[in-house]
Amino acid sequence: MKRIYLFLIACLTGGSILFAQQAPLNYQYMIDAYSLNPAFAGMNGGFETYIGVKKDRLDADYSPRTISFDLNAPLGKTVAMGGSLVNDQAGIFRNTYASLSYSFYARFGENHGLSLALSGGINAKLVDFGGINVMHPDDPLLANAKELKETSLNYGAGILYHIKGLEIGGYVPGLYSDNNDFYPYVRHYLAHASYTINVAPNWQVEPLVVMRGAENSPWSYEGTAIVKYMERYYAAATYRKTSIGAFSIGGFLTDKLLFHYAYDFTLPFDDYKGVIGDNKGGHEIAIGYRLGGKTKSKADRILEELSTKSTMQQVDSLSGLTKDLQNKLDMLNDSISRMNREQPENVKKGVDQSDLKQQSDRIDKRTENIETDINALNEKISTLEETLADYKKKTESKFRVISTRDAVRDDNKPVDAGYYVVIGSFRYEANAKKAVEIYKDVNPFIIHNTRRGWYYVYSDKYDALDPALERMRKLRTEPNRFHDAWVHIYRNY
Repeated sequence: MKRIYLFLIACLTGGSILFAQQAPLNYQYMIDAYSLNPAFAGMNGGFETYIGVKKDRLDADYSPRTISFDLNAPLGKTVAMGGSLVNDQAGIFRNTYASLSYSFYARFGENHGLSLALSGGINAKLVDFGGINVMHPDDPLLANAKELKETSLNYGAGILYHIKGLEIGGYVPGLYSDNNDFYPYVRHYLAHASYTINVAPNWQVEPLVVMRGAENSPWSYEGTAIVKYMERYYAAATYRKTSIGAFSIGGFLTDKLLFHYAYDFTLPFDDYKGVIGDNKGGHEIAIGYRLGGKTKSKADRILEELSTKSTMQQVDSLSGLTKDLQNKLDMLNDSISRMNREQPENVKKGVDQSDLKQQSDRIDKRTENIETDINALNEKISTLEETLADYKKKTESKFRVISTRDAVRDDNKPVDAGYYVVIGSFRYEANAKKAVEIYKDVNPFIIHNTRRGWYYVYSDKYDALDPALERMRKLRTEPNRFHDAWVHIYRNY
């Protein structure tokens, strides 16, 4: 009987539809690489989660709709985990996927490595016969069949190789699947490749190709050109085999929140009428959240800079006042010493005992006043030193503190504790090297933060904060060069 159901479904809806929607297509990988391949888990250096919705036509209830949720995070320097939940509906077919993945990362050098991922989960499938319109609803084949349900276990594997700006990977989401009696799961294959090209200091172009295939079905492909600005914002154009075009935009709304929107349509666009004669395309929206791995927004950097400048002005003012008080204290100590040296000579010159007594009293009184002033100055200096130390502590807290254990210099020199002046930060090593070539007049060097995955370009290193800040301020005055330079603090822990 189940075979009859399956044959009936294929006749009513077309065999290609039966299998096509088992692997939903979307463009969410523009911000969420994990949705393309679980081998990307943890590659951004921190926790991240995304939720997305894709609807082919908003005014057609039967059109395919996909809702997805996934998250991933590194568990250490070499391992990461992720999970995803996808609900996909196309006509009378509904599929719900829930999976977990575990990936291992092997590093071969700077920005050169291989990631392997294993995934496993549950696929709940449902065919709703209530959504079929037939000429003879009393047909005995449909009389007792309102819906068919089936749950199966799926196991998959992914691989990702990257070197410099090149990324090549593959993923088989259904490497093995069991319990597929009436709604067989067709094994799918996915391959992807991309390369980041630096066209200007803040601009990159990334061509991306994705190949998709399934058993007993021809391979399809999609090509995308992504333009990125400051590694925070992007716009993309996609062409997919079978004459599908798409436009995507997105990026960081805040330091941690991401947004993605895509619109796809049939080409040529003027001839596109859709299934019901409309010209509505498909829409996709995704929201993401990343904890760690990206630079601060421009507004946040401006506010931090203003706060830091205000604090440093107070620190400089207190430092000057402390020096003035210390100078006065030294002058008073010299005066007491001079009076003590001159006192015996005054005693010898004094003839009148009363004059000697008055002279001695005046000296004692003056000494007492000076000592009182010295004690008061010492208290003020102590208070100012505590305040100064507090301001310095607050000032240092505004700068990122990095462990030297998580840092690797490109010239293989050791990364010592100290204060480093940053003139640029980049997600890819190729971009950092480009900056080194552009700003070679300041003798820059690169340090890779292996924990966060970023490449920082530094101009100088100091043993104290004050000279580092002075150098930072000087660099910021150079027009169109280092207006957003800042300071990193490295500690040995």
